[in-house]
Amino acid sequence: MWFIWKAQNDKVLNGKEILSPDTVCHATREEEEWRVAQIQSSLKAPTTVANEEVSNVSPFPRCQVDAFWVRNSSVFGGGFVFDLEPGSHTYGSVGMNQVSSPLHAEFNILLCAMRNSLQLGYTSMSFESDCLQLVKLINEEEDWPSLAS
Repeated sequence: MWFIWKAQNDKVLNGKEILSPDTVCHATREEEEWRVAQIQSSLKAPTTVANEEVSNVSPFPRCQVDAFWVRNSSVFGGGFVFDLEPGSHTYGSVGMNQVSSPLHAEFNILLCAMRNSLQLGYTSMSFESDCLQLVKLINEEEDWPSLAS
């Protein structure tokens, strides 16, 4: 799904047309490289960490969100992927009337994903975003823009 979003961004923002077979090929190649990297990592000797459990795997269920925003457009869009358990994915996409900034777009897509999560019956969900400013705002590491002095 990530490569579809990237191809869409290239088309709208840069006028670059990426054919669907090329997108699928690129995604397949990246996925294969990731799998090979995982195998190579497991072949290395395990590193011992004293009294600390290290995990880079996101918890389940989780939801990854991403928005698509263009200045001077009448609409914005976005999507989300629910990973409900290993190997189980549910996808959603949304188009809405334009908002004032990419941050607002990301926040709206997150809210939409949260509503959908509740509609699916999930009251506990881990949400992930590539919008660092949104993550910092939610984690209270940064002041909300309208509240900043």
